[in-house]
Amino acid sequence: MKKKDLQDLRAKGTEELNKKAAEMGLELIKVKAKLLGSKEKNLKKVKFIRRDLAQISTIIREKEILKESNRKFAKTDDDENSTEKLES
Repeated sequence: MKKKDLQDLRAKGTEELNKKAAEMGLELIKVKAKLLGSKEKNLKKVKFIRRDLAQISTIIREKEILKESNRKFAKTDDDENSTEKLES
């Protein structure tokens, strides 16, 4: 995948990324079957699809981690605000 493609993927939501990952998984299975049947000429295609799938999975995980950290940060802000109110 090119850098521009990765930037476009980072802009998408997790649902779209999950769909894309599922599509890539199906494509991987089809290409592997073609390789076994000696119909696929490009032997490196499996490698490229696996790498792209890993990049998509990484982006999905990054988004999950970012959500969790934002949630934890919001909780600590709420806790600080509530203690300030109690002290007043």
